[in-house]
Amino acid sequence: MPGPGLPPAAMTRTRAESRFFSPWATAACMIVLGWSGWTLDPTFSEVGRRWSGTRAPKPEALSRLITRDPGGAYTLHDLDADSADAMVRAVASGHAAWEVSASWARGPRGWWALTRHADDLMLVVIEVGTGAALSRDDAASVIAASLGAGGAGYPPGWSARLTAGPGEHGSSIPAGYLKNAATLAAAVTLPWTLVWVPRRVSEGRAARRRTRGRCVACGHDLAGLARCPECGGVQ
Repeated sequence: MPGPGLPPAAMTRTRAESRFFSPWATAACMIVLGWSGWTLDPTFSEVGRRWSGTRAPKPEALSRLITRDPGGAYTLHDLDADSADAMVRAVASGHAAWEVSASWARGPRGWWALTRHADDLMLVVIEVGTGAALSRDDAASVIAASLGAGGAGYPPGWSARLTAGPGEHGSSIPAGYLKNAATLAAAVTLPWTLVWVPRRVSEGRAARRRTRGRCVACGHDLAGLARCPECGGVQ
């Protein structure tokens, strides 16, 4: 039976609702939120980086010069003094030339929990020779082919990634979505449990006084009376 001063709506609560909005539910929500915050990744999680002040990992990057002779053969050059000379020669001879910049972001990602293994390759092709066009897929194929021919100076894994072509090829992390769902549910439920906990405490105090034959309002010994001689409350 509800304690004194409770609104009429409290009289109609079901036993299941009373159990749900209990101190145990509050404790469970706080444990889930504490665990979720404690296990937050400070490097790859966006919220974790903001809390810890950690900078986001920079994508791996490379830049190369591609030239094509009249016969259609492609040549790959590093962007250094030799590539500048190759660019001048290509333009002077009317050959096609492009500067290709690649950016590869890989690793786990997520706003709160990690929900995605990123594998995103972005290619930017800048024409520096004649008006011929070079697609991003062709540029990736040319660089990958040079790796297959024994090209050096590339970070590990670039050959296979370039062969797959530019774009997003990541995969999801199901456990991260479950963690986000549990965190969101705990964050939404916690305020409601905090509203109901004082009522549950009041109900428990009133029940203990009633079983001891005391007034549920002030705790005075009723001595079998229907009305409290102290506060006048009807039991």
